[in-house]
Parts: sequence; C-alpha cells; structure tokens
Amino acid sequence: MTEALTASTGSLNVFVSGGSSPLGRALVRQLVAAGHRVAASVHGSAEGGELRADGALPTYPSLTRAGELRSAFAAAKASVIVNCAPTYPYGAPQTATEWDAYSAVVGEGTAAALEAAQAVGAEYFIQASYSFLGGDAHDHGDHIAPSAPVISAARKAEAAVLSSGLAATILRFGIVYSSESVALRALRDALLRGRTLLVGSDHTRANWIHAEDGARAILLAIAARPVGETLYVVDDKPVPYAGFVGAFAGQLGLTAPGQMPELMQPLFAGATQRAMMAQPSGASNAETKTRLDWALRYPTLAAGIEQSLMMWRAQDVVQA
Repeated sequence: MTEALTASTGSLNVFVSGGSSPLGRALVRQLVAAGHRVAASVHGSAEGGELRADGALPTYPSLTRAGELRSAFAAAKASVIVNCAPTYPYGAPQTATEWDAYSAVVGEGTAAALEAAQAVGAEYFIQASYSFLGGDAHDHGDHIAPSAPVISAARKAEAAVLSSGLAATILRFGIVYSSESVALRALRDALLRGRTLLVGSDHTRANWIHAEDGARAILLAIAARPVGETLYVVDDKPVPYAGFVGAFAGQLGLTAPGQMPELMQPLFAGATQRAMMAQPSGASNAETKTRLDWALRYPTLAAGIEQSLMMWRAQDVVQA
C-alpha cells in the first residue's frame, strides 16, 4: 500500500507541525517510508535527534508565530502542511496534563499555521482536531459537559481552516495513544506505584486511536485529498476513560483504581483536565474507512494496548 501511495502522489515535501507528538512521530516515519521529504517542528535537540533518526529534518519554530512557521515551511519547500500540534496533550488519563498550556497552540497556533501556509502557497493543509467536537449521538443530555477554553479554541480553529481558502481537510481524532506517549507512560507509572489519579467517568464514552492507525489515515488523506471535508479518525469502539484505564491496568496485571469521590477530584486534576475528560464522544469511523480506503491495524483498545506494551518490553530488553 505504501508503494501505491507513492505512485499516486509522487514524492512530496511535507511539513508536520507537532512532529514530536505520538501522532507526529508515527506520521513522520510513514511519510519517509513512502518516499516523501519530511520536515517537522520539535521542542529541543533531543527530539530533533529522534526526528533525524527517523529520516526527517527537525525545525524549531514557535508554533504560535506565523513568521517563524513561514520561514520553516519555506525552508522545507513544503507543499503539504499537516498540523498535528493540537494533539500534543491529547492522551490517556494521567495525573497532570498540558491542556492549559496548549490552548494557545490550538487557537493561535492554527491561525499562525494557516497564515504561514497561505504565504508559501501550500497546496494542501490537514488540521488534526478532536472527535469530541462532534459529541455523541448516544448521549441523551443526562448531563451537560463542562466547557474549557481549549474546546472553544478548537471549534474556532476548525472554522478558520475551512474558511481559509486553502485546500484543506479536518481530521477529528480519537484520543491518541502509543508506546511513545508520555501520557501513557505517566498512567503506567501511576498505576504501578498505586498513586491516586482521576480515571474519568465509566459512563461518558470516548473515542480512541492508536498513533500508527491515525498516521495511516493522514497518509491516505494526503493521497485522496478530501478537500472541505471533516472525517473521524477513531477505532471501532468508543470506550469511557475508566474503561481505558481498566483495560490498560488489566494488561499490566494490575487492578484498576476505583472512582474518585467527586469532592476530591479538584485536588488531583485541574478544571480543564476534568472538562476534557467529560466530553462525550461516540463517533463512527465508517465514512473515513470508505472515503480513504482506510483499514485499522489496531481496531480495538485491547490490540493497541498490547502492541504498546510489547514495544516497551522490547525497548527494556535492548536497554538492558
């Protein structure tokens, strides 16, 4: 399939904003394997070294400054821009998140990326967004999900992409996880140490996606270019946050922590984190499978978590 993608699109110059996120890392590797020339933004020299090892060129622009992004896009001669940066904090339940810090990256960062893409004459723009923006048809309004600045920023970012005049597609991702996820490692460490953490509701459904499957959808979108469309990149079965924690703990051979009393939750998680974990999300991937001819390698959490744990075990053997 990689050969078919290369043949249908030719060798492209692609810029990945957010190249050190789990989704960005997986995408960079798949783009390079398909024969494309890739540059991506990273945070520091360590991440830059990892990106070089994957066969791509690291860059270090501020993600909220259009001028710096324009220079990076121009230096890479990028014709395709993939804005994965909004997915940086979009991970498994953990004791601390960076949602507040990344709210600006979602809003101001998308605006800056769009301005820079227009300035360099980019041919195609993909915006990575969130499946919960579509809600959940199975949610009957029993509760009103709390809001947060990042949610408003994400909606405005999508609107800006679609009205930008660029040939663009919005891909709404489920919560991204993989062995490269800092959030997943934080959850593992918290469970192994028996630390108290907020596991989320066992009633509010959430969508999930393994980073490798998410990256594959982006690669296929670059080939198909469904301009003006919004597609859901999620696995086959929505599962509440608490269900994810339970499945992950089970594969670690541990007992999942129980629900935290509501009065205690503010002591262990900020308002933004609690709001993000309360967003109902039960999107279907049927249209995306048809539109992009996309097949999942990890269609369920059980398969994706097992692969992540296998990768960690392999790394531990190598390091030993």
